[in-house]
Amino acid sequence: VRFKRGGGPKSRRQCSTKSSERTLQSSFSKLPSSAWDDPIVARSFFDSIRKEAGLWNLEDFYGLNNKQIMSFGGSGILTRFNFSLRLALQHAYPEHEWLEWRFSRAGSNFWNDIQNQRAFMDWVGKQLGITSLEGWYNIPIQDVCDRGGMTLLARHYNGSMYSALSAIYSEHEWLEWNFQGVPRGFWKKQENTKRYFEWLGKKLGIQKLDDWYQYTTEDWEKFGAAGFMSHVYDNSRKKALQCAFPEHDWDAKRFKIFAYDTQTPQELRTIVERQIAPLLKINSLEDWYRISWNQFKASGFSKLLARYGGMFDFLFAIYPEHPWDQSRFRLQKGKPSQRILKLAIEKLFPGQEIFEEFSLPSANSPSSQRLPMQFDIGVPGLQLVFEFQGLQHYKDAYRYGQQSEAGMSDLDKAAACSRANYTLISVPHWWNQRSESLANTIRQSRPDLFPDPIGDGEPIPLHSSP
Repeated sequence: VRFKRGGGPKSRRQCSTKSSERTLQSSFSKLPSSAWDDPIVARSFFDSIRKEAGLWNLEDFYGLNNKQIMSFGGSGILTRFNFSLRLALQHAYPEHEWLEWRFSRAGSNFWNDIQNQRAFMDWVGKQLGITSLEGWYNIPIQDVCDRGGMTLLARHYNGSMYSALSAIYSEHEWLEWNFQGVPRGFWKKQENTKRYFEWLGKKLGIQKLDDWYQYTTEDWEKFGAAGFMSHVYDNSRKKALQCAFPEHDWDAKRFKIFAYDTQTPQELRTIVERQIAPLLKINSLEDWYRISWNQFKASGFSKLLARYGGMFDFLFAIYPEHPWDQSRFRLQKGKPSQRILKLAIEKLFPGQEIFEEFSLPSANSPSSQRLPMQFDIGVPGLQLVFEFQGLQHYKDAYRYGQQSEAGMSDLDKAAACSRANYTLISVPHWWNQRSESLANTIRQSRPDLFPDPIGDGEPIPLHSSP
């Protein structure tokens, strides 16, 4: 609820509101402090505010702050309850459950109490339909922040869901690798890798270290190993196990053999060119630098990479005549997801010029000058720019930097687009890579480009599926 002050002619409603404020101030501001001990007086005061401010139910009080309460003559009751609006309202309406975190600002010491933290997380869990503690593994941190938990997570747990849940529900054994992102540098510590493989060994029924030879990378992926195996160990089972159990002499030749081992490099080359390349939209050998492990896995041929130990070794075996640069696979500077996004945009807007690493024309200078800020993809003919929002835009990911840094960049880019009169389309990492869902997402901001829904009409969801 906002009350406008000054600035031009005042409407009757504004004058009436001002008059109402003055009436309430004169009625309640002169009450002795002891008067507020009576819940009837407190209730009368808040009922008067409800009438004057048009608050139809008690929940509307969550939208007010102390300054607004004081403008109605509530300095006395706020002083009586140490400037806690929740305690004041609890005194006036004891039959209603008042939740501290739903007010614009929780008390200064509220989050210092672990019981308050637990009460909040219990409430959030009910809001999100979580029926067991295991359900928290699938909850994005943004869902907690949107419900009033930003201060709690940022100031007390450095933005880490794992740290928060470990402290609040300390009776439960929390496993870092089951969350959507592990703390930065987690997999660089040998003890963490060992903990993971000891846990995985129990899941797989490992009795002795040599039993690991019988399990494929796909078996590991069922238990969340895909990300760190790709980024930390180049999909090499030997490297990962050597880190976890360095005392054992691991032999790469003893790992379980795949069916592809009986085929020659030339036969594999035929499979790649006739089946895999069309699925991944590979038009030249250079395109392979922009294919990620997950994209290759989605093609259904991930066992090939697992057996060869990575993309470089696999491609070098079937295309030995090509000068492959191993560092380009490791760094993934080609942004595999950005490539998929560009292909979808080209399908939606045939004939338009489409640029990667696009810079906006400056709104305050000739169009030949460019701003240093770059966007993943730009379609200048339609005044559209696209940003692929990776994991780091929604949670801290050790490989990409802090979420807060990505958030500031997002705000800067949105402001730049507004100044240049461009439409910014943000594409989250859980996009299903279908051009139809992308078109319907664009349609929400630019209905002029797609007057009618495309396909089933569903845009990209706002949140990833659990």
